[in-house]
Amino acid sequence: MSAERDVSVSVVGDGDAYLRMVPAGSQYSSLANNGELEVGFDQLNTDATSEFHDVFAIQNQGDQNAAIFLDDGNASAANSAEESLEGNIETELEDEGIGFGIYNDAVANAGQPNGATALPSNYRAGNRDFTTSNPYVLEPGDVFRPDMYFVTDGDDAGTSVSGDLRVLGFTEEWVDAGKGP
Repeated sequence: MSAERDVSVSVVGDGDAYLRMVPAGSQYSSLANNGELEVGFDQLNTDATSEFHDVFAIQNQGDQNAAIFLDDGNASAANSAEESLEGNIETELEDEGIGFGIYNDAVANAGQPNGATALPSNYRAGNRDFTTSNPYVLEPGDVFRPDMYFVTDGDDAGTSVSGDLRVLGFTEEWVDAGKGP
């Protein structure tokens, strides 16, 4: 037995997707010609901690609450259930001896959006919920603006690093279906 069905898929740039990712008015993010968000930091000081606030914006343009997880390749967060992100920014920076982190300065004690507590498995286990009291759950129309920091030492002058950051957006239905790490 077989059956055929029509399937329609429309791929749009980051600015028009369900999980909209756009520059947040900072000089550190922009949209490329292909519509994808690009983030870049030039001229970091050596032997310093550099913090950047509201680097870009993630907006829920869907019709359900969505939780977000920023996968920078941090192995402790992604664990073995998540496919490894090749060329991830955390590993690329670590290989050069540069520390890196993502956080949310707008919410005290929020935890990191790239940390283990933001993974779908914590929602499944009941450690997190899909209410707006959770700082990484966005109602339709809500916006999250991640902050980033870099820690360099005196040996970093002339270093240039690039890598990937994956944004995972998920709904309660997706988690209840047992999907994700």
